[in-house]
Amino acid sequence: MKTILSVLLIFFLITGCSQGDEREPATEKSTIETMDTPELKGTSWILTELQEKSVRKSEDWGVPEITFHKEDNRLSGYGGCNQLNGSFTLGDDNEVRFSQIATTKRYCEPVMALEDNYLTMLNRVSSYRMDNETLILLFDDHTVAARFTLNTPVSD
Repeated sequence: MKTILSVLLIFFLITGCSQGDEREPATEKSTIETMDTPELKGTSWILTELQEKSVRKSEDWGVPEITFHKEDNRLSGYGGCNQLNGSFTLGDDNEVRFSQIATTKRYCEPVMALEDNYLTMLNRVSSYRMDNETLILLFDDHTVAARFTLNTPVSD
């Protein structure tokens, strides 16, 4: 009788301990992706490409940028000439929509076309994806609308 109880006890100990080891271990890749890919809220981005055209800072004017604030889904930024403010909504499958975008009303001859294209693009964007420190905004047909590089995390 003691032998049967001893065998059952050993059996239950072995099977009970082995159940915890059946989980898949976290892969190094998933840890790296999580660390390298920032969350959208609380970040600031600098525009590097607008509809397949490279964007660079000029001597007199800055480059467009956008900041996604952590609170209230607010955004702020710079269009190349004017400051901008608005709001954004995040949905499933990396959906993003921009709304209520307002700008200051300065006129800056050399960069107005860039700023107008930038603001038009923001109103047409439907989703985004992030690849390490690059934010890619996409149109409805999943073509690239714009690319940004991470500027800095924002303390909101």
